[in-house]
Amino acid sequence: MTYPHRIPSSSVCRDESCRGEGSCRNATIPYVVASCKGTYSCGGPSASNIGYGPPRFAQIGSAYKSCIFERSCYQAIIGSADSSCNGNGSCRDAQIGSVDSSCTGLGSCVNAQLSGVDLINSCNKVRSCRNTNGEGAFTELIDCCNDEVEQCRAEYGNDIVADGCVSHI
Repeated sequence: MTYPHRIPSSSVCRDESCRGEGSCRNATIPYVVASCKGTYSCGGPSASNIGYGPPRFAQIGSAYKSCIFERSCYQAIIGSADSSCNGNGSCRDAQIGSVDSSCTGLGSCVNAQLSGVDLINSCNKVRSCRNTNGEGAFTELIDCCNDEVEQCRAEYGNDIVADGCVSHI
């Protein structure tokens, strides 16, 4: 196992947080508890893995029991994550206000552009809320997009449309 670069001026618990290969690499995360354990979870590009376009580094306000599996929260910009983003590739590249018990399915919330939006118990199925753009449409999603695979997907520039979902404007 390769240990990552330490995060400057942060609090990382000695509970196996940031222990996966490349996890927390180049990231800005002030507070990490029981999180960022998967390969490249909570990490950002290094010289060997920069793809096309400008590199972006993970920026997470705090992570608690979150971003556990491979590439979860990779290059994400998240206010805070609590028991969230725990599926492989979940919350990868996402821009989300905060997530609480959300985005736990495989590939859920992958490229969601939900800047400033709080997710509470939402987007928990496989690929739910993936490639979504909901910026400015609402401030919270509560108990949404948990029923079907790929529920709440939207084309770029369109708002999420979800039946039986509580969203607050």
